Amino acid sequence: MMLQGRVVEVPRRTAWSHSTHVCSNRHYRQHCPRGLHFPSKLHTWNKISTRLYASSQEEEDEEEKLRAGNQAYAALSQSIEKEAAEAVEHLQGTSLFLVGMMGTGKSTVGKMLGQALGYCFLDSDSLIEQLAGKSVADIFAEDGEEDFRVLETEVLQEIAPFARCVVATGGGAACKSQNWGHMQTGISIWLDGRPAMLAQRVLRDSSNDRPLVAIDGAEVMSEEEIFDATVGRLEALLEARRSQYAYADLTVSLEGTGDDDAAADPATVVLRILTSLNARIRKDAKEREERKNFEIVNNDLPPSMRVVSNINQTAQDDPYMP
Repeated sequence: MMLQGRVVEVPRRTAWSHSTHVCSNRHYRQHCPRGLHFPSKLHTWNKISTRLYASSQEEEDEEEKLRAGNQAYAALSQSIEKEAAEAVEHLQGTSLFLVGMMGTGKSTVGKMLGQALGYCFLDSDSLIEQLAGKSVADIFAEDGEEDFRVLETEVLQEIAPFARCVVATGGGAACKSQNWGHMQTGISIWLDGRPAMLAQRVLRDSSNDRPLVAIDGAEVMSEEEIFDATVGRLEALLEARRSQYAYADLTVSLEGTGDDDAAADPATVVLRILTSLNARIRKDAKEREERKNFEIVNNDLPPSMRVVSNINQTAQDDPYMP
């Protein structure tokens, strides 16, 4: 090419020229003059598409977890309905009393259990507050624990005759034999959990002031120190009350099913209660049937004093039968 009388060589089109929209890294290094930087559109698009794919994959994983969670909850709900239907048939209106330490979720579980059975739910602490006109913490602070226990017994005495109720009792209700007398009108269920597990719940539930685990000087303590002190308080309370809780008709664990230390969710606890309740009912019914079969203990006794092996035994089988 001639330009102003001089021969000028026109460079050939390279991979980075204006007519080419995509250049590879190799071509870029070979043909692009120093000082010029032409970012690869392909490289930019790869980075964008990688981010989009990662984001899409995360969304798919979340959706899969959500679907699995919904399926598990649906199966749990069906199991609860099935067990509840069987329990209602055999309970015939018998009330249930939940006992156990603070933090075991008696109120939350009680509400769900009552809904499953078609029972009303009663919280003894709430009824005590209505009766006294002040909170449980104020009763402890102003009147003392002894006055609170008196009110607790009065409330349980009023509740005892009621049918079709799920009652969440206070943590210390099981410590008085008089209260057990009132709860014998129904079925008592102990919700059992480890102190460390209960401490997490108690500290997380800041809406409730629990006098028996209040810690002096907590405002200058670290979270770890407060947790350890709370666990210590709960361990001492549980050790003092364990023998009383053991009088309950049923014991249901709050332990979770995973590898972590988390407690079982309330719906799972409700299913455990219903499953244990139905198993106990079937066991008691079987034992009653077995008691109908008797064995002869002494052939020399007169017929009126003898125990026969079968109530349907005929006179031909036993000459002493009339």
